[in-house]
Amino acid sequence: MQVSEYEEPPTLEELMRWLEKLEEKVRAYREFRLKKLSEERARLESLTAPRSDLDTYLESVVGPKGRVHPCYGGFAIEVFKPEEFPWCVVILTLINNGFEVVFSRRGNTPVIIGKPSI
Repeated sequence: MQVSEYEEPPTLEELMRWLEKLEEKVRAYREFRLKKLSEERARLESLTAPRSDLDTYLESVVGPKGRVHPCYGGFAIEVFKPEEFPWCVVILTLINNGFEVVFSRRGNTPVIIGKPSI
């Protein structure tokens, strides 16, 4: 709220209404950020948690953007759509479930190989 030297200064009531509006905006923003942080924390926890259904989970995450194959006691994941592929989720899931991650290529297709850590 700006007041030029030619305007009459705002009344106390106007200032109080303006302050209430600002406080409401701060409350709304705080609620928004807390919700976002909670969602991000839940997502991170889901990525770092060990999984017993790893093959099923990887297939659901990869979807049509790639293909999951059993390989070397682990997984070979072909990447069909690199620009849309969930790289971070797949790599973190493999690492957090005790796999070493190696990148390779079969022809023109990128491949993520997750093999058990020894």
